[in-house]
Amino acid sequence: MNSQENILIRRNENGKDRVKLVDGVMIIAFSQICSKYILVQNNRTSRMKNGSLEFPGGKIEKNETARKAAHRELIEETGYNGKLKFLQYIYSAPAVLNSRLNVFITQDIYKVQPAEDPKKIVMLSYQELCKYPFEDAAALACVKILKDYLEEIFE
Repeated sequence: MNSQENILIRRNENGKDRVKLVDGVMIIAFSQICSKYILVQNNRTSRMKNGSLEFPGGKIEKNETARKAAHRELIEETGYNGKLKFLQYIYSAPAVLNSRLNVFITQDIYKVQPAEDPKKIVMLSYQELCKYPFEDAAALACVKILKDYLEEIFE
């Protein structure tokens, strides 16, 4: 590993560099009480006009399963927890990045503790979610995954 513990650069058999980032999780969390999805406002990137509206998520810690990481991240970022169902993986740039996001959904969230920063919590209806101008590729992918999931359920 280099000086940033989450990044490992390896040269593959063709002599090309591949960057290994720590795998992560994203959670599509739905509140049946208010019929809205829970998202988190992050201001960690200056390139995005209004910060980044994202689904809750984060990295998988060493010796942690993706499911445990999803529960931990959901609780840390939103104060909610729920039964998780794995939906699929997202690979952001498989030609150069050797990492993936594990996408989960929960439709039965319940409050377990206060959120780290309640001002960062954003609740959107399905219609608002579909119309929101996401700039984050993973969030865009999660909206598509959610649409596909709901179409499958309601066929």
